[in-house]
Amino acid sequence: MAVKDENILENHSSIQHKLVNIPNETYTSNKKALEFVDQFNYSTNYDGEQCFRGQNTTERTIVTEMNGESFLIPPRVQFINSTIDRFTEYIQPDETFDMIVLDPPWWNKYIRRVKAVNSKAAYRMLTNADLKAIPLERHLHKNTLVVVWCTNAPSHIDAVSKEFFPKWGVELVATWYWIKVTTTGQPVCKFNEPHQKQPYERLFIGVPAGSSIAKSVPHERFLYSIPSAIHSHKPPLYGKLLLNNISNIL
Repeated sequence: MAVKDENILENHSSIQHKLVNIPNETYTSNKKALEFVDQFNYSTNYDGEQCFRGQNTTERTIVTEMNGESFLIPPRVQFINSTIDRFTEYIQPDETFDMIVLDPPWWNKYIRRVKAVNSKAAYRMLTNADLKAIPLERHLHKNTLVVVWCTNAPSHIDAVSKEFFPKWGVELVATWYWIKVTTTGQPVCKFNEPHQKQPYERLFIGVPAGSSIAKSVPHERFLYSIPSAIHSHKPPLYGKLLLNNISNIL
């Protein structure tokens, strides 16, 4: 077993008694949730290829209709719906951000199989070369936090640390782990099964080289939650999880 797998397994063992335990059998099956997601994917009219932008300048969440679909827009936000190769058309060349979170549509066999059955049920994937080409370096200030969700594929892990971050001028300062558990606090699958999915994903955190906050970011954290039935949905980072750990350094 790899060292990191051992660390995650040890952490899970040490806090398992603190995880929520719901003994009611009606909560132990996600069949209905999966059926709902399948129905949603088949019925949606959302076009991910369409490019548009908007904003909500109010102090409250609003509901808006676009192309026959309803969207919740949080307060005080601007948003862009665009393919990654066109996002430079919507962002000013010198616009910088305090934090940039990427949840890349990594190239993988599972999504290819899903798309073969129903094109609406899966996202369009990007290659490592596509992701590396994103001009992220143009939108960083000296203390920008760059956060990247990553699968456990060695090629993807190496791409983030050895290709993407160096190209963007970013230094890797922390690796956090999201462990997916059931309602009884158990991992959703076994650890370290050869050629099988693992019950966790990595979250790489980087800052521009030479940043004064590099040593202030917690080097390692373990995040636990019950995963969404919607494929690839991640737990929220803004607020309680990520910023509570590092808000004092921004």
